[in-house]
Parts: sequence; C-alpha cells; structure tokens
Amino acid sequence: MTQTHRTPHSRGAGDGSPAARNLAEWFRQLDRFVRMARTFGPTAPNCLSARTRLLEDFLEILGYHAPFVLHCTPLEVWLRDEAIVRPPVAGSADAQANVERRLPFLLYRDGLRALTFTPETTRDDVSALLDALARATTAQVTDADLVTLLWEANLHGLRVDVAPLEERPEPGGGLAATFDDWPAPRQAADPAAAWRELAGTEARDRADFLAEWTRERAAPWTDHVAALVREVMALDPSPDTVDAFGHTLVTWLASAIQRCAWEEAIGALEALQDVDPDGERTTAALARVLGTIDAEAVAERLDESEPEAQARFFALAVRLGRPALDLLVGVLAIATRVRLRAAATTALSYLCADEPGLLSRHLADPRWYVVRNIVFVLGQIGGPDVVPLLEKSVRHADVRVRRSVVHALGQTPSGMRLPLLLELLDAADAQTVSATLAMLGRENDLRVPAALLARVMAPEFEARPDEVKAALVASLGEAAGEDVLAVLEELLQRGGWFARRTAERTAAAQALARLGTPAALAVLRAGLDARAEAIRASCQDALARRERAA
Repeated sequence: MTQTHRTPHSRGAGDGSPAARNLAEWFRQLDRFVRMARTFGPTAPNCLSARTRLLEDFLEILGYHAPFVLHCTPLEVWLRDEAIVRPPVAGSADAQANVERRLPFLLYRDGLRALTFTPETTRDDVSALLDALARATTAQVTDADLVTLLWEANLHGLRVDVAPLEERPEPGGGLAATFDDWPAPRQAADPAAAWRELAGTEARDRADFLAEWTRERAAPWTDHVAALVREVMALDPSPDTVDAFGHTLVTWLASAIQRCAWEEAIGALEALQDVDPDGERTTAALARVLGTIDAEAVAERLDESEPEAQARFFALAVRLGRPALDLLVGVLAIATRVRLRAAATTALSYLCADEPGLLSRHLADPRWYVVRNIVFVLGQIGGPDVVPLLEKSVRHADVRVRRSVVHALGQTPSGMRLPLLLELLDAADAQTVSATLAMLGRENDLRVPAALLARVMAPEFEARPDEVKAALVASLGEAAGEDVLAVLEELLQRGGWFARRTAERTAAAQALARLGTPAALAVLRAGLDARAEAIRASCQDALARRERAA
C-alpha cells in the first residue's frame, strides 16, 4: 500500500461513460449491502446472498473496464473526472441520513484515498474488500479500520492508496502515532554472516513458527483474555497495571457492543470487573467510550435480532450500570419493535430506580417520542422523586407526551400529583382531559369538584372543544352538592325555547341522573315538560338510562 492524497482535477457530470454508469449502479447496490450488514449482521442469509451478487457483478465489471482507479473524498467517489457516488439531493429522503453513515465517508474516514483495480485483481481481492466493508462500522468505536483489514488480506491485484499517517485518526479519537522504542544495537551486524548463521536452522524454525501459529489460530484470542488478566494481575496488581488493562478492556468492550457481539462483550465486561471490581478507576473511561457508540446502528441490529440476542444486550446493559444509560436511551429512541422498546424501558427503570434524576436531561430532547418514552420510564419508577421531573413535561408541545404524563402520574403520591392533574384539565385535547378526569376520580379531595366547577363556569368554557366540554360536565355527576346541582340545571336549561341538542346539554342530563338525589331527579322530571324539544329529549334519555341501569 502506498500513501497518497490525490483528488480528481475535473468534476464534470454529463451522462457518464459506460464504466462510470456500471460502477455507479454497483456502488448503489454496495451501499444497500453495507446498510443490510449493519442491520442484520454480515452473516445473515440476506447479506450473504447480496455479497455473492456484488462479487459476481464486480468481477464482470473488471473484465470489461480494468484497469481503473477510484478516488475517495468525504462525500464522493470518483472515476477519473466522473463522480460515481454523489451526495444525496437536498430535500430527498436520503438527505436526512447522517453523512457519517454513507460509503464515501466510511472509506475516507478510515484513510482510503484511492483504490486501483488492475486486470490481475482476483476474486479474493474483491471478497476481502466486501468483507472489510461489512465488518467496519460507521461509528468511531471499531476493532480494526478498513486499511488494516485490507492489509491483512494480502491483496494481489488491488492497490490501496492511503492517507499519510499523520492524517489518519485512531478509531477511539486522536491521531495515530508511531513510537521508536527499540534500543539501538551496540555494533552493526554483517548481513551475509548473520544469514549464514541462521540458514542452518531455517527449516526447523519455520516449521516451529507455523505450528505455533496454527495453535494460536485454533481458538479466538478472546478465549485467552481471562487467563491472561488473572496471571498478570497476580504478578503485578498495581494501579498502573489496572489502568493499562482497564484502557484495553474498555476499548474491547465498546468495540464488541458496536459490532453487536454480545457474548464477546459480556466476556470483556467480566474481565474488566476482575481488574477493577468496584469500577473506581475505569467507570469514567467506560462512560466516555460508550458515549461514542453509534446507538442507531445498535438499535437497527437489535430491531431485527431474535429475542435471545436482545435479552443478552439488556442483561449486559444492566450489568454495565449507569455508564450504559445514554446507550439505552439511544436504543429506546430508535427502536421500532414493541418488544425492544418494552425491554429498554424496563432496563432504564431498573438502572434509574434509585436516582430518577439521571433521566432529567433527556426530557429536553427535541424528539417528542424520546420524551414520551422517558416519561413512561418515570411512570414505571413511580414515587415522589419523579413528580418534579414529570412537571417539566406537563406543558410539552406534543399532546402525546402530555397523555403519557397523565398515566405516569398514576404511580405517584396522591397529594403531589393533584396540582399537575388539575393543570392538565386545561388541555385542549379531549383524550388528555378524559384520562385526567379518570385519574381525578380516584381522588377524595374537595379541590377536585371545585376545580371542575371553576372550569365549567369560566368564560372560556364555551370556546373549548365539544368533547372537552362534555367530559368536564359529565364528571360533575360524581360530585354531590348544591353548587354542582345548580350549574347542571343551568346547563340543561340553557337556551330556553331556542335550545338545541348539544354535547354539554346531554352530559348535564346524564350527570344529574348519575347524582341521583331527589333534587337532581326533580330537575330532570321538570325538564320533561320543557318547551324546547332538545331539553325534553336529553332528560328523557338520561332517565331511561338510569332505569335500565337499575
């Protein structure tokens, strides 16, 4: 691989050459494959099928058009002076996606500047490129970048030109660096003499090396981590050793989570807990690195995962504790499946049960559905500590959030929730008002009928939606008292000769029937003789319903 930083000189569009058109279509299919691998995993059957089609199509393109060079920029991929991958058109659906999740940025971010395909490019070369793209993620936390993965593939006819070392960022942030920490020899060696000295044991040493390499490759390196950690910690349990292991294990853990390798992540966490059982030296670093994980990519994979994989993720998140809070909220925000959202809210409820204030900043999220889900979590936690948090969402702009607040208040102490419920009676949404009235029906507090009366008698009552007016009037039937009776009678008789059938008139008659006191029934019977047909019909319907219920 060589280091270069070339860009095309001309950027004309036009209809495109045959090679550019073929490659543009192939890159569109490649983009779908990468998104599919991120969502379902590289080994999913649909991903393997797509990979096979991509491989065969590209080998055919090579047969027609090789050699050719593709230049990579953060937003485009170029064939000479033709852009075969362009940024999405402004205003299109694709334009809403993150730039970091598109192919050009993925290639450029990992240091690729040009890909040169020669006639000698082999099937293995193209396979290595596809596998590297499927393995690499669009987040910062990854166990290997594209340049490293392609270097390990020992390419034959594909040349990869990369950015100079000082330009290339490390996966975890910062710039890559080299260290010259080998001591200089005291005297120079004679290459010819040294070779003759080593030649005698060359065959034996080569065989031993290959045998050792085979033994190492027989089991993944992850299987040896726990034993290595225990052995090194037994030899040197100093803070420096803890810090060194902690940095390595935290990075490994985050990388495994980003790749949705849950068993590997659990193993990394167990090793980390062996090194730092109380988390005193690694919790801050763990929270910082977990914050760089692409929660959207994790949520997309979990959405398509089996329940067993989802269960492993949430078991891991609960064991991680508070450092996993933002990751869980991110998954909850993106999740589309009911099972996944339910599991995420349960995990958040468990993590924040003792300190619900940890969720406070997420109540300011601009996405209404995130706030609604956090409100739901607060409702699951319940208790007096969540009331000040729910108060922040009582006046939220989205009605779906306010509805969730009503239900969440049901799990809080009666005396603390009452002022918030009374405030919610002023909502314009009938469903919110109805849910609030149902919650107030549990309250044995004189402030409730007083608040209902105040809203029914308020000047702005007539301007409220019919469903809201009917719900407020009907609720008066649960409160006995002369004041209530007088208001209901006035609503029933309102309009005189010109009275017409309205929702609040019907609700007033039903409320009088529900009160059932002699005075209330007398009002209904008197209404049967009213001159207005609407009043007579409302009273007749209310009395008939009362008789059927009896």
